[in-house]
Amino acid sequence: MPRRAPIILALPLLLAPALQARASIRIDNPATIHDNTDFPCIGRIDTPDGTGTGTLVGPSGMWVLTARHVVCDSNNMPLAAAGLRFRSGAGGITGHTVTMVVCNPTADFALIKLDDVLGAGYATSSAAVTNGTMFCTAGFGNTATNAGTPTASWTDNTNARRVYYNTVNNGSDTYNGSSASTYDFSCPPGPPAPVPGEGIGGPGDSGQPMLTGGNPPTTIRGIYVGNIAQPNGDDRPVWGATGVFVNITPAIQTWINSTIPAPAPAATLGVALLTLGRARRSRAST
Repeated sequence: MPRRAPIILALPLLLAPALQARASIRIDNPATIHDNTDFPCIGRIDTPDGTGTGTLVGPSGMWVLTARHVVCDSNNMPLAAAGLRFRSGAGGITGHTVTMVVCNPTADFALIKLDDVLGAGYATSSAAVTNGTMFCTAGFGNTATNAGTPTASWTDNTNARRVYYNTVNNGSDTYNGSSASTYDFSCPPGPPAPVPGEGIGGPGDSGQPMLTGGNPPTTIRGIYVGNIAQPNGDDRPVWGATGVFVNITPAIQTWINSTIPAPAPAATLGVALLTLGRARRSRAST
């Protein structure tokens, strides 16, 4: 499977058992949170081989959660941090230097550390994803003027967040041995009439979050990794395609918590600085 190929990810024989395409649930009034300015924590990741999407997580304001295949090589080794850039803002304009890449050893997750503090990020949750869960996501992947049709080209790259909604068909599937959730881009009753707001990941969206809860939602339940190849081998995000998120399981949540240091409480930090100051004065007086 080539890393960061023009199409996000070819996933033949990805899930077991094989899935039948099922209609997605019609989404009511998606325009209420369709403005990409509602997603300041989601940014673009530039790499030597292409682009992906990442999301600020945790209280420190300097860690970004993404898909492992965006920032790690085929052996799951981190790419050189100096060759990566995280870009924030609605147009992915403001660049931030990456200082560290941490690849999860077992699942398609990675964390990158920035040299800037951008403000608190989204919460992550390892709660089980149930069938029928409505989610929202935003990514910096390509767009298509004919996205609701079987012949969508997905070649437009505006470097802007593309926001879409869908519902989980199966929250307990498997992706390369990892817990995964799948969803269909079905646009009932079929092409060429799409459901308003319903969408699927496009090239460059790898690493975008499955967001639930709130308006706009702010809790990450999984990370987008690609689309299942159809029987004819087509893995493009066209009508009838099935998208895949790897779920944040308790083990992944533990990995996130252990990788991102908890900020020191203000009171404890104050005591530490006071003690340090006294120690310095003591040494100076001897």
